[in-house]
Amino acid sequence: MVKIKIVLITILLFAGISYAETRVVSLGSVVTETLQALDATDSLVAVDASSELSDEQSSLPRVGYYRMVSTEGVLSTRPDLVLGTEDAGPPHVIKQLRQAGVDVELVTAEKSLEGAVTRIVDIGKKVGKQEQALALAQPLKERAENPVEVLPSAPKVLFLYARGAGAPMVSGTKTGAAEMIRLAGAENSVAGFEGYRPLTAESLVASKPEVILVTTNGLEAMGGKDGVWSLPGMSHTPAGKEKKIVVMEDTFLLNFGPRTVDAVDQLRSRLTE
Repeated sequence: MVKIKIVLITILLFAGISYAETRVVSLGSVVTETLQALDATDSLVAVDASSELSDEQSSLPRVGYYRMVSTEGVLSTRPDLVLGTEDAGPPHVIKQLRQAGVDVELVTAEKSLEGAVTRIVDIGKKVGKQEQALALAQPLKERAENPVEVLPSAPKVLFLYARGAGAPMVSGTKTGAAEMIRLAGAENSVAGFEGYRPLTAESLVASKPEVILVTTNGLEAMGGKDGVWSLPGMSHTPAGKEKKIVVMEDTFLLNFGPRTVDAVDQLRSRLTE
């Protein structure tokens, strides 16, 4: 009988049911969002600064921005498991956490539908929610296999990223924003470089955007729509002349998490209004 009990306990632990007893720190808003969608947040003891929490969990400690956490800050929450994306860090902190005996599991940070599917499935495996994760990822998998058609006269869209003071940044190729624009059937108006660069009046005019895309936090940082329209060079662009702007919530637009298909569809709809 004792041997049978031991076997049963081992099976339960292997199945991930022990996750309920695990103290978990989530590093990255997409990780936290996925845990919420999987109904796997009861074991959370802390999250990073980018994570959005329900009212019931709003009192959870924050351990800093997921790319710049400290070893002491994370260890102070006494975690058994740290779940993050592969760009969580810095690297020496990840190494120190593992040396301290903490299980650190990093999933892909890829900004694509395929990356989102892999991320959701891998997180599900880590927390014993494999079947739920497969179901959650299925709409993203189907959309990746059956993308929407390019919009007629695909509008040229310029994504502006802003945080605090200073000129906003524009997204070139190989960015989450550029991928969302492509998935919605539109065209990124900036294609001459990869990543983000500071916006200049010359580059703004040259890119000839027909639509400006911003996040809610980015819009606030730029002083609202009036701040966007007053950017140097904006009045000489098609978007500036027509006052065409699309504003979407930050994590909804850029997380590449469980809601991404809905985000793509909403962006596509907004671009055709």
